[in-house]
Amino acid sequence: MFVWDGGKVLLTNIPGRGWCIPSGGVEPEEDPKDAAIRETMEEGGAEVTCVTYLGCYRVIEKGHTRWASAFVSRLASFVDIPSDSEATDRRLATMEELPDIYHHWDALLEAVFRYSSEVIHRQR
Repeated sequence: MFVWDGGKVLLTNIPGRGWCIPSGGVEPEEDPKDAAIRETMEEGGAEVTCVTYLGCYRVIEKGHTRWASAFVSRLASFVDIPSDSEATDRRLATMEELPDIYHHWDALLEAVFRYSSEVIHRQR
């Protein structure tokens, strides 16, 4: 979930991964949008609004292929990160800060961040 608050995006610090957007698996019988909202709360302590589907991408791990959905939203409010969260911290970052702090940064990821910002900022 790309969670925007004005010109800043929510990042969570996940041990072993580093600073990244909230993400995670879809539980059995769970809608991908609901999973994205849940993971955003679990990892970022963030309540969101205007959740919009961006698209999907293919993940290949250990010879297995799966598809993951991506969403964008606006930050509605922060609450405490749940005590059982895998995240240790959260922060809002500008696009200019991302190349230096995001756990994996490349031109494709930059384009997706920019696209997510354009989509959410077009909405009223």
